[in-house]
Parts: sequence; structure tokens; C-alpha cells
Amino acid sequence: MAQTAQSDRAARADRRVRARRRLLKAAVYTLTVLLLFLLYGDPHLRLFGWKPNLMAALVGCVLLFEGPCMSVGLAAGCGLLTDLLRQTPFGVNGLVFCAVALLLWLAARFWLRPVPLNAFFASLILSAAVHTLDFLLVYGPGSGLFVRLYLGDLLSTAVFAFLFFRPVRFLHGKLKFAL
Repeated sequence: MAQTAQSDRAARADRRVRARRRLLKAAVYTLTVLLLFLLYGDPHLRLFGWKPNLMAALVGCVLLFEGPCMSVGLAAGCGLLTDLLRQTPFGVNGLVFCAVALLLWLAARFWLRPVPLNAFFASLILSAAVHTLDFLLVYGPGSGLFVRLYLGDLLSTAVFAFLFFRPVRFLHGKLKFAL
């Protein structure tokens, strides 16, 4: 009887530690998304004339390491924040971010290893889906502006996925053993 009570206490303590760890991760990701939202919303911040979607790059990295709830929740938040800055109806980017992030998360679980090249491709696919939807809704099909801005935005977003990969991997590894 004493062993089961002791093992129950140990299990509860372990659940509390895991819950604290998830909460801390969510807080760090939320603060990072808010910072990236502020940077993305700055009209003067351009990389060689292109506007990288920094939130798509972060989601592309996070879905390689985290579970579906954290990945899709982060994607939903990033999509809704992106909707605030775009001319599309509110919620459209949030829906696209969620759907594509869920599909990419499934691919990451079964086929992709968490390496920088896969983060590059995941954020490239996510950014392509969001940018394609935006350009079709705002400019319409057949716009010459589409190709010129589209490719630059996609490549600059994917390059930022390389930059975000190591901090996300570090955060994932450190919080796994912290607390």
C-alpha cells in the first residue's frame, strides 16, 4: 500500500513538471511570435526588397520538434496575426496556416527528420500556401507582380528558417531536461 501511494505521488510530481515545461515553452513561443509579428508589421523592414514571413519560418521549425497541439496552436496564432496585416478576410490565413501546419507535422512525424534542410522546405511550403492565397485574393490571377514578389518572399522566408532552426532545437532540448 505504501509503494502505490509513493508511486502515485511521484507520477503526480512528474505530470506537474511536464505541465510546467509545456507552459514555459508556450510562453517562450508566444513572446517570440509577438516579436516576429512586430518585425513583420514594420513596413520599412525589407531584405533586398522582399518581405519574409518570419512567423511562417518559425512555425516551419517548431513543427519538426513539437507535438500537434503546440505546432497547430502556434500556426493558428501566427495565421491570425498575419490576417491583421493583410488585406484578406480575417481568419483565412489562420485556416491556411493550421491546415498546412497539420499536414507538414504529419509529414515530419513519419518522413522528415529535424534537420535544417527540412525546416527550410517546411517553411517554404507553408509560406507558399499563405502567399499564394494572399496574392490570388488581393491581386488576382495573372498579375505580373505575383511572380516577382512571390519568389523573393518565399526564398527569404525559407532562409530565415535556417536561422531559427538552432534556437528552436536548443529550446526544445533544454526545456526537455529543465525544471
